[in-house]
Amino acid sequence: MTCPTPLANLIRIRIQELGLTEEALGRRLGYSNPAKAAGRVYALCNALPFSAKSRFALLRLPAALELPVEVVTQAVTDTERLFAEREREAEERRRLAAEQQADPKPRELQGPKGLEPTRYGDWERKGIISDF
Repeated sequence: MTCPTPLANLIRIRIQELGLTEEALGRRLGYSNPAKAAGRVYALCNALPFSAKSRFALLRLPAALELPVEVVTQAVTDTERLFAEREREAEERRRLAAEQQADPKPRELQGPKGLEPTRYGDWERKGIISDF
């Protein structure tokens, strides 16, 4: 299990210290289905913003990890700060990419006014069509 966030690191360390598996921690969080139990722990460790179900599991996390509430709350706060920072960086990258893509095309100098004269495959100028 790769855990890049402060909360994920805390969970990983406590799982090792307590000798638990992801499934066992999920059961401590109140999930009886083994797949859902392991999945919820994975969701807490995944580098995505917390869903409503993950937030509900966060309420039971201090007891499940046998840690003070303040330690878990600090890890959650640091993780949410990290999520916000990553989102700002991603938004900045999207904005820069959009600016680079939005280069205005150079205007034609001394070209024809109005519609493109070759729009029908023939050259049209002042209503007269020439086929080259």
